Amino acid sequence: ELDVFALSTRDSTWVNQILPEEKIFRIAVDARSIYQKLKLSPTVAEIARKMFYLLQFRPPRLSRSQLGRDFDIFHSAIQDAPILSAKTVYHPHDFQHLVLPENFDLATRVHRNRIWRQLAKRADAVVVGSQAIKDEVRKFWPEISDKVRVIPVPPPNLETVADTESSFSNSILYVAGLYPHKNQDTLIRAY
Repeated sequence: ELDVFALSTRDSTWVNQILPEEKIFRIAVDARSIYQKLKLSPTVAEIARKMFYLLQFRPPRLSRSQLGRDFDIFHSAIQDAPILSAKTVYHPHDFQHLVLPENFDLATRVHRNRIWRQLAKRADAVVVGSQAIKDEVRKFWPEISDKVRVIPVPPPNLETVADTESSFSNSILYVAGLYPHKNQDTLIRAY
């Protein structure tokens, strides 16, 4: 009996596969969207990203007036979440910036340590996808250990893949970033 809404940027369309437009709150272009536009000039984009990360001291806030209503619970599926005036469930995916810091630049490490930790501290509950991530929370953010709950991430819904005419032979579906610790080289060699 929950009334479910989504929070998304104006240029995002994937959420329409899940909810009708009247259930989606579209927020103005955020820093990440601006960064995507700057990617036409990679050097400028990289400098802008690093400056933003180093100069951001608090997570962004979204007020009732910006959204037009209050919410009882806000669950963010992304790690760079805004703050809403609602009970919050925060969902850190990994701590790779702390486990393998050599794979991340200084600005990224500073941003994640500063912003993600603030979001976790502020949250009413912290949900992780595995016991391994819960163990990392205990190690790196011990002050929030008592609010962490493991809820395994379910497998993706593959109905849309089954409905397509495309052939997926000789293909690899790889759902991750291109950081060195993701070890794409071994995946390709194994295939």
